[in-house]
Amino acid sequence: MGDLIYLMVTSADGFTADAAGNFDWGEPPMAVHEHVNAFTRGLSAQIYGPRMWDTMKVWQDIRPGDGGDYGDLAEAMYAYADAWRALPTHVFSRQQGEPLTGEALRELKAASGGLVSIAGPGLASVALREGEVEQVARYVAPVSVGGGTPWWPLGVSARLELLEDEVLAGGWLYLRYRVI
Repeated sequence: MGDLIYLMVTSADGFTADAAGNFDWGEPPMAVHEHVNAFTRGLSAQIYGPRMWDTMKVWQDIRPGDGGDYGDLAEAMYAYADAWRALPTHVFSRQQGEPLTGEALRELKAASGGLVSIAGPGLASVALREGEVEQVARYVAPVSVGGGTPWWPLGVSARLELLEDEVLAGGWLYLRYRVI
């Protein structure tokens, strides 16, 4: 049986998007991108809700010769796109008649045999409430946005055991915990 990890980029004050819904403050420098790439290569599947899927599906088309101007991050972005495209992706949506359930999570974890990521605070709140999340991790950007979409769902409490902490380039942090 695989483990489910809730993974997001957050601001230092714990938001995944600012009050206007923007995420432009979360673009990582090269060394952080490389860390994310290595993490992504270690996954066996990924789970998204419709909003996160709409944000992430751009990675389907990022590759050398696509006409994009990625500057110094080009190679890291191509490597991430390759790793991202290689993963089985599951999208759940209440509005589309495919809500995420504890049973669906257990089936995906059993079938994966490895680490499965879930992204997006709304979808992760379902998984956390169902008790199906074994790990949580965040890449913390060195910025405070003052409000917006909280990383951790309101009303959900958990005890966490620190498994890994790393100071990355540009003041970024990587924190990974086991949910006890």
